[in-house]
Amino acid sequence: MPWTRTTRALASLALAAPLGAGLCLRPAAAGPLTNTLQDTNAGLAAGSVDSAWTVYDITQSTALTAYAVIGYNGIWTASGTTAGWDAPVVGTGGNAGTYNNTVNDYISYTQTFNLTSNGAAAPILGYALADNAIVGIIINGITVFGTASPTGNGTGSFTYANRLSFDIVAADLINGSNTIEFLTVNYPGTSGNPTGLYVDFTSVPEPPALAVLGAAMVLTAGLRRAPRRAGVQWRQPPARVTP
Repeated sequence: MPWTRTTRALASLALAAPLGAGLCLRPAAAGPLTNTLQDTNAGLAAGSVDSAWTVYDITQSTALTAYAVIGYNGIWTASGTTAGWDAPVVGTGGNAGTYNNTVNDYISYTQTFNLTSNGAAAPILGYALADNAIVGIIINGITVFGTASPTGNGTGSFTYANRLSFDIVAADLINGSNTIEFLTVNYPGTSGNPTGLYVDFTSVPEPPALAVLGAAMVLTAGLRRAPRRAGVQWRQPPARVTP
């Protein structure tokens, strides 16, 4: 693929660039503005398009579509009551289909949302799973979570069997339009090799109720950012081990 801003960012990732450098792994994609964030596959029928999310294969420089799926043949963690799995390929029976790639593919899922009335003073809480693994969460172009050693096949952290709990603090949000991006990696495979993302936002800002908290955002902005990013570095995920 051409040497672009995205490829430079991935090169930095492979060289273990510090998270605190403010790395944006791809330009924020346009998407629907919402007063609250939407979970992946929030009550959608299997095979339908999840228009709340924009999906992009960074490695192959390809725009994808987020489809609601029921999971992957009972292997992925089961969907909950408010959230479910999204995948770029739909297979038989409403399950995720095989996503063909010959190298580690980095795939991002992005949502644009709007916070008003100083709603940015509230944190966003939730959890996420992915196949093969989640390697980053990016808010407004700033990496707020990264893992140095994601592992696949459901055996390690932040995969389709072990969820990642996250909290996005006020210092990471702005009053107005925001973007949240989940960066995933799918290990190589051309058969039985699905990829997908599950995000459940368990607590999101409710703008009308948060106007009085605007001052708190200013007071905490400089206090929370540096400690939560310090000492964590990126590293290329290990090669997939086929069971």
